[in-house]
Amino acid sequence: MKKLFTTLLLSTLTIVSYAQETFDFNTKLLPNSTYSMNMESVMDMNIEIQTEEEIPGMEKSIHSKTESDITLKTVTFSKNSSNNVPFEMSYTDINSKSFINGQLNPPTDNGLKGLYQVKIKGVDDGVKREFSEVDGPEEFKKMFEILYDSFESLMMTPKGTFKINEKHTLQNEVKVPMPDGSEFAFAMNTSFILTKIEDNKAYFDVEMSSKPVQQKMEAFTIEVESYDVKGKMKLDINDNNISESTINGPMIINMVGSGFKMIMKTTYNYNIKSIKL
Repeated sequence: MKKLFTTLLLSTLTIVSYAQETFDFNTKLLPNSTYSMNMESVMDMNIEIQTEEEIPGMEKSIHSKTESDITLKTVTFSKNSSNNVPFEMSYTDINSKSFINGQLNPPTDNGLKGLYQVKIKGVDDGVKREFSEVDGPEEFKKMFEILYDSFESLMMTPKGTFKINEKHTLQNEVKVPMPDGSEFAFAMNTSFILTKIEDNKAYFDVEMSSKPVQQKMEAFTIEVESYDVKGKMKLDINDNNISESTINGPMIINMVGSGFKMIMKTTYNYNIKSIKL
């Protein structure tokens, strides 16, 4: 049972504008360019464990904190015959540390450094990005995709024309990898409100939320009780690129199995900056 709790804990630690009243939201990659995206994040989690039987040596209350600083580089090339922009993505800097009840966990950076060897190739057609291949050691490919998904879920953008104070909402599916290799998925709504256009920048309020959901896994049931984060986003009008995004807020997840319940109350803080080099 204690090993199961440890495994479960570890698994959770994964444009163009016109006038001054409207904004055409159409982020895309420009050919023959280089972009650098940095994500600094802090995940603060309080865990309460309830069991029907006492388990010697198990703490019923755990505080976990994970700090990460990750940089992703995207290099684009000349348009292909289909008028799409080919690109190649790779990590250039990965730093992460975690604390359990105030104690620093053994550093895992050496293992993460293997991600530097992985590259994702694909094309941007001006509407979406499609991946064609992943190059690198097999043991790091999945880890690369999980980290990239954390970027992508926080960098979603709608397509279309905004008016000041107008809201557009997107729905996407968030996938959380589980210890048994399966995935827990839930629907998330992301809303964007254009608040102002100033100095070739468009400013948005961002709201991300999810309805309560349950999913039966092999050894337990996982429940998203609440997910409600808010933030700000700034876009560079000249190169159709998100230049900065700050998101923070709470999430409550429960894991319920035979004889136990784990309640995880998490506060997320993300700060993402992207520049065209």
